[in-house]
Amino acid sequence: MDTNLEQLAHGRLITADEQELPIPTTLRYTSADPLAVHLDFPPEVALDGEVVSWTFARSLLEAGLRGPA
Repeated sequence: MDTNLEQLAHGRLITADEQELPIPTTLRYTSADPLAVHLDFPPEVALDGEVVSWTFARSLLEAGLRGPA
């Protein structure tokens, strides 16, 4: 049985004119892909109106918690 975890996170969208807009994001983990963490951006901030999902190695996220990664 797979374990799925989701956590809402605060994100910032930096525009071309360097404005910062707060956006809701979601961090996701699934035991089906145990070495990855997914960061989802809502459709209202995407150019095509679809959810955008970035995938990171868990090790990169962990390293970034301690310093620049």
